[in-house]
Amino acid sequence: MQDSSLPKPLPTARTRPFDPPAELARLRQEQPISPLLYPDGAQGWLVTGHAFARTVLSDPRFSSRWDIRHSATRRMLSEEPEPAEPGLFIGMDPPQHSPYRKLVGSQFGARRLNRLRPRIEEIVADRLDKMERVGPPVDLVSEFALPIPLSVVSELLGVPDSERAGRRQTGGADRRHPRRPGRALGPR
Repeated sequence: MQDSSLPKPLPTARTRPFDPPAELARLRQEQPISPLLYPDGAQGWLVTGHAFARTVLSDPRFSSRWDIRHSATRRMLSEEPEPAEPGLFIGMDPPQHSPYRKLVGSQFGARRLNRLRPRIEEIVADRLDKMERVGPPVDLVSEFALPIPLSVVSELLGVPDSERAGRRQTGGADRRHPRRPGRALGPR
């Protein structure tokens, strides 16, 4: 039996392509907070239980800053840390994050989203109809997963259709920063 206190890489072996690795399910049941070894050699924690994850995400001792994160799945493309771009508050901690959150928070609240539910359902139905018209094979990411959040956020913020066209070409994704997806929280 292996020592559960020693850091291990993120489990990635899957038996079925759309199911999470069985080792993650086991850890969620037996050890919801586990030592993690990042590919770059850094050590951190893997948090798999919902209650523990909520606790970590609301604990100010943990950070959202991009310049101190490590990727749990791959080595970083660059050893130089990148600070968040000005105005891109998702990679900031309070107090820098707070004014941005206050500014847009009401636009992304449950009440506002519930009022937009019919429009969101219309956006989803339109994308599904378009995919059906195009016929198989269809790229689910470029034709569904990227355009829907872009359209919903544009609706929330009142971005006119004429200004959305340029972002539709890339699905709104920021292709300049391949390091950012899949990064784990790191301690401050």
